[in-house]
This record gives sequence, structure tokens and C-alpha cells, in this order.
Amino acid sequence: MSFLINIPILVTICLSLIKLPGDDYISWNEKTKLRWADFKGIPQVIDSVFEAFTTSSIHSSYHPVDLNTMQYEISAVFNETKSFYKSDTSKYLLSHEQGHFDLTEIYARKLRQDLIKQDLRLTNYQGVFDSLYEQVHSELNKSQALYDSETDHSRNLDQQKKWNEKIKNDLAQLKAFCNPVFTIELK
Repeated sequence: MSFLINIPILVTICLSLIKLPGDDYISWNEKTKLRWADFKGIPQVIDSVFEAFTTSSIHSSYHPVDLNTMQYEISAVFNETKSFYKSDTSKYLLSHEQGHFDLTEIYARKLRQDLIKQDLRLTNYQGVFDSLYEQVHSELNKSQALYDSETDHSRNLDQQKKWNEKIKNDLAQLKAFCNPVFTIELK
């Protein structure tokens, strides 16, 4: 395990609402974990000191079902073509990368939870959603940065174990909001 201590790792989380042409995504699923084969991107800087790079996003869409009901789809997704690894294919590093994807799912669930609590009307649903999305986006970015800082990009084994437990607990606490597709009755 000591060889992991010297490997700098960077995981960047990019949030977007738009699927770009040529991008391949994996939707977050409790039963399916990331595999190194899912990292199909090419390192942008060949001599980069970073061993792995993960891009995950919260994708969303919504549309009216009828005059009184909106249907939302809010999904955490992993972008295969913008995520890469160089040579380290350890399970430990992959687990750290999975942690970033799991954090994205946690914040997708928080967005679903926050949206359901709102007093949505035909006149405000779009503005409310945009505001909540920006707030959750900001919180997710801070959480991702804190995760990498406290775990030292997976090199701090004790902190990595604490974060693994925190992520597991947060997912369990937000289990009621795990369905990416849901409807909300407008007031």
C-alpha cells in the first residue's frame, strides 16, 4: 500500500445540464460500481502528476405532465469520455473515484429533496429550480474539494475510511430521494 502514498490524484467534478455530442454517460446506480474500463478519456496533459481524473455531473430535465403537474428527472452521471486513468489500476484508487461519483448522487438526492419541499407554481417552477440547482452545485463543489483535501486525494488512509463511511451514511439518509424521476403537483 505504500506506493499509493506517492501518487497524486486529482478528481474534478464538473456539473452541467447539457449532454454534449460524443459524451458517453453512466447513470449512478446503487448496485453498479465504476470499473476502470469506464474511464475512456485520454489524459489532456501526458506528463500530468495526476493518476486519475473523474468527471461526474447532475443532469436534469423537466416538463409539464398536465396543467397542474411537473415531471422532473434529476440524475447523477459519470462522463466516460472525460474521465481517465493513466497506469494505477488499484481497487483502492478506484474506490476513491467511486466516492466522487457517490457524492454527486448525494447532491442529486439533495436537489430532489429540496425541490419537493418547494411551493411550486406554474409561474415560478423554472426560477425555483434554477436557484436550487445553483445552490446544490455550489455545495457539491465544496464537498468534492473537501473530500480531496481531507483524504489528500486518497493518500490519507484514515480520512479516506471516514469519508467512505460518511458517504455510505449520507446515501442511506437520503434513500427516500433515490428515484431520479418524480412528479410534483403545482400549487
